[in-house]
Amino acid sequence: MLALNKSANKAVGFAGSSTLLLEGCDVASNSIANDAIDFQGATQVTTECASAVGGIDGASGSLTLTDCAAPYAGARPFPDPYAGLPFPTPDTCDQTLKNTLNENNGVHTVNPGTVTTFCAGSPNISIKADITFNPGMYIFDGVDVHVNAGAVLDGDGVTIFLTGNARLTMNGGADVELRAPTSDLDPYQGVLIYADPADSTIEHVLNGNSATSFTGALYFPTSDVVFSGTNDEDLNACTLLIADEIEFTGNSFFGSDCAAIGVDTAETAQVVLIVE
Repeated sequence: MLALNKSANKAVGFAGSSTLLLEGCDVASNSIANDAIDFQGATQVTTECASAVGGIDGASGSLTLTDCAAPYAGARPFPDPYAGLPFPTPDTCDQTLKNTLNENNGVHTVNPGTVTTFCAGSPNISIKADITFNPGMYIFDGVDVHVNAGAVLDGDGVTIFLTGNARLTMNGGADVELRAPTSDLDPYQGVLIYADPADSTIEHVLNGNSATSFTGALYFPTSDVVFSGTNDEDLNACTLLIADEIEFTGNSFFGSDCAAIGVDTAETAQVVLIVE
């Protein structure tokens, strides 16, 4: 996971009594702040390496490293693996998609499309039903998306796009199992969620439970993410989280078995060695 903000305090923050296991993963921050990566409370984080352009605060007793001898402060900035990835142009309103997503109950299947503020009805999406997403691109333009407790989301080959200051909120009582495209022919191979870089000052909330599984890159280059609750502890999982700022407040598992789905992993744990 990588926070891109160049100056924020606690650009990556772990708080409360959360337990986070990053299997084969690293934590990195581009912030120059003294607390670019910050640990508070009784949080416990296990990861291969932790690196920051600035400093790392509160790691003693909270951070366990499985590959690096110590956390690295004063690292050089970490490149964004998706910098320059084009954002698609929203289409006209798909009223059928919007109406189906807003169903209060039942089992439904939806096809790729765009939901905009020009759609009829309530301006936002509130998902409460059992929804299967067919493969493709789902664009939400200016529309907040709420995934409520009791909702069930499932889909292969899916990319969710958020633009026009759209906000995503997932309730911890929802079961979410979504997987990004894996085809080499798909320009968004490996990308599960992509928030428009033109949007900023947006905070997205991803609350999970033991059945939650995000397979792919969660890419919020200019937006903040609050990640709480749990994530399915699957050793074959792949979850890459890149955001402007990241806050963890719950128990989670992140896996790094990403080769099969084409995720562009971030270059982290950068160390400069001086050899005489």
